[in-house]
Order: sequence, then structure tokens, then C-alpha cells
Amino acid sequence: MSKRPRHESEILLREVRGPEEPIEVLDLTTRTEARHELVALMDGPKAAIDLAQACLLITRDELDGDLDEDEEAASLEELDHLATRVRHTFSPGASSPERLAALHQVLFDDAGFCGNHEDYYAIDNALLPRVMATGMGLPLLLCVVYVEVARRVGIEAQPVAFPGHFLVRCELDDGFLVIDPFNGGRLLDRADCEELLEEITEGQHTFDEAMLEPATELEVLTRLYLNLRRSHLLAGDIVRALRAQDGVVALNPDSIPALRDRARLYARLGAHPLAALDLEHCLELGPRTGKLYQALQQEAAMARRKGRFQA
Repeated sequence: MSKRPRHESEILLREVRGPEEPIEVLDLTTRTEARHELVALMDGPKAAIDLAQACLLITRDELDGDLDEDEEAASLEELDHLATRVRHTFSPGASSPERLAALHQVLFDDAGFCGNHEDYYAIDNALLPRVMATGMGLPLLLCVVYVEVARRVGIEAQPVAFPGHFLVRCELDDGFLVIDPFNGGRLLDRADCEELLEEITEGQHTFDEAMLEPATELEVLTRLYLNLRRSHLLAGDIVRALRAQDGVVALNPDSIPALRDRARLYARLGAHPLAALDLEHCLELGPRTGKLYQALQQEAAMARRKGRFQA
């Protein structure tokens, strides 16, 4: 495993692989400036939340603040440029279907935005500047691109947190359309959605039209951090996975699943006292009965024991 540069936001908690290969764990009492900006944005008026700007903050957070300012600015400029191209494609007074057709022509036919099927879990697929530069990314990021360009040309489009695969919902006078930007802007009817759900969840879920309700900004940004965590875990980088999971906790500070998952990553890195703190917080948040409470009690007790053993 290659050793990353030390940053001020990191401390050495414990050498869990021996003296020659220490594991560095993020000191979560010191978060990046981008993370603070993101939390402040989410605590403010919902109308002020710009998804593209929020995704750029997560990119900056993921890259430890090393995102080039020119690259960040270029992402927003490209969204504006795409919107300008769309507006030049339809005539004044164009109907919603005509605007949608122009949007699809520019995004998918001309600019070639599509899902990265060959290297789905690559980190760049979850970073907006890289998606804007390559035209490829995860469903979530391609939906953000679609929604942001649509907003700029007067189309009412919202992301949909469909299980395992973000989609876009476009409102029309007589209903709405469901669009899959990851697959070239394909339009989905109910049967298509049922088939997609069956494929993604392997039959574990039954389709419900509530799955096509618009996602909140919090849901979008939480899922983005979860995508980053998954990619880091698949790459075997537990430290970076922990950083991403801490982003989930920062956005959802009273979420038992978020805290429990962070505790488990702490435990994998040997940081059992910090795992115990998260699990004890979970116990304070939830009802003091039931199987979940008992499981959390057991996990917290084990983390405390291992922490005392380390000391």
C-alpha cells in the first residue's frame, strides 16, 4: 500500500500493521474547510443549495482541498456553456417536450455524456470536475449534470434516488417523465423501472411509484459520500473510506446507521475507543429496547473492551 502525504487534518492513532507500515486515521475533530462549508450550506435555506456547488465542495473535501481552482471554475462554466447550446437549439416559446429534445441532443448526442460502464467504481466517476471533463461518471453525477443544465434552460427536473441507480424526473403539464442519464438519456416507463429494479436488487424489492419521488439535496449528497466510501472500500483503502463515511455523519449527525458504519470502520483500523464513542451515541439516540439496541450494546461493549486492552 502506497503511503499518502500527511495532512494537518490527520493524526496517527495506532500502528495496526506493525512499525513499518502505520495506518493513518483522520482526526475527526479537525475537518476540512470544504466540509465545514458544505455543512453550513446544508444548515442554511434549502432554496440556496446549488447541487453543482455542493458536489464541488465534496470533490474538494475528497481531494483534501487540492482541487485546482481553474478546474472547479471550468466545471461551472461548462454547465453554463451546455445550457447556452441547448437554448440555441430550440426556438423561443418552445414547448417542454421540444426543450427536452434539445437538452438530450446537446447532452447525449453532441457532448456524449454517458455512464462509465467499463470502470464503474473509479473515484473520478464521483467527482464533478472529472465527470465534466470526461463526459463519463456514476448515475448520480450524470443526474446532477442533467438537472443543473435543465434548470438553466427552464426545464423542471429533479434527481430521483431510485434504489441503487439515480434517475431524473422531469415534470410536464400532463405528468412526468423518468430519464436515465447513465444510459444515454433513455426514457423509462413503469415496466422499464420494474425491470431496472429487478436487475439492480436481484428481486429483493418490489417496485413502488414512491421510488420515483424527487430526492432531497441531503439524500443526493449523502449518497455521493456513500459512493466514495464504496469505491475506497473496493480499493482496500479503509482510511479514505472512513473520511467519506465521516462526510455522511457530518451531513447526518444523528443517524444511527451513519454512526454505526463509521464505528465499524474505526474498529477495522484498530481505533476502538472512537468506535465505542460512536456506538454509545447510537445508544443515546435510539429506543432502549429491541434487537437493534441489544446489538448496539454488544458492539459498544466489545469496542470498550478492545480499547482498554490497547491502553
